[in-house]
Amino acid sequence: MISARTARELRLSRSTATLALDVLGWVAIGYLVLYWLDLVAHLGANHYDAWTYWATDPLNPYRNSLLGARGAYLYSPAWVQLMEPLRHLPFPVVYACWTAIYLLALGWLVGPLGAAAALVLMTTARLNIAGGNVQLMTGIVLVIAMRYPAAWSYLLLTKITPGVALLWFALRREWRSLVIAIGVTAAIAAASFVVAPQLWVEWLRTLGSNASVEVAAPILRVPLLPRLAVSAAIVAWGAWRNRPAALILAVVLAQPVVWAGAITMLLAAFRLTGWRPRWPWASLMPPPATEPAPG
Repeated sequence: MISARTARELRLSRSTATLALDVLGWVAIGYLVLYWLDLVAHLGANHYDAWTYWATDPLNPYRNSLLGARGAYLYSPAWVQLMEPLRHLPFPVVYACWTAIYLLALGWLVGPLGAAAALVLMTTARLNIAGGNVQLMTGIVLVIAMRYPAAWSYLLLTKITPGVALLWFALRREWRSLVIAIGVTAAIAAASFVVAPQLWVEWLRTLGSNASVEVAAPILRVPLLPRLAVSAAIVAWGAWRNRPAALILAVVLAQPVVWAGAITMLLAAFRLTGWRPRWPWASLMPPPATEPAPG
């Protein structure tokens, strides 16, 4: 039996550890704010992806769409049409909001301490945030999509091939989630097609013309079709063993081109395992009310 003195020492030890974590959490948040201010002040070192989303003409998005070229737009017409309102704002304002959203999303994914550690230790995380590439957001959306299947439309209307992970719902016979994911994507695509049908033809032509283009510096040079087969096998294993964290590896392998930035997407595995980050103000929140026992 634990003595009263030992129990008090344990409570004190836990309180000290909690306080230390809170202090470190606030320090991490301060670091993230300073990091964001520096990005905004200098418009990032490599802001070209964010700039591409802002600068692409929604009426003629595929005029410069060679894979690997600076400013190349390769996503569906629906994505650039959704981004069109941003073109009416100055790019520094758009970039400030874009990077703030990315940093908040990274913090949501792994907590302030994890986000600060990722920016310090992972070059790919810094490149994702500064560049504004959709890869980091792909990992975050995957976590959300497991609860809200409509979010799959983001993956299917940007990178497309990570849609192989939808096998998760089919293999687990979660037909409602599968129908929602495909239905919402189809509805968005149909609305976009009605607005500009010729852009969808141009997009398909662009994808076909880029299928054989060799790009510099991918971290995995295995062709897409074998990677999709491995990705499907990983999804099948994850569905069988109920391991949703396996989906993020499948999505990374299913990228049309596996750039170094895809490594950052693996951080989504933490959330997919059910882990929830701790925030420094958690100890200030009152405990949830409990209902009195019946009788």
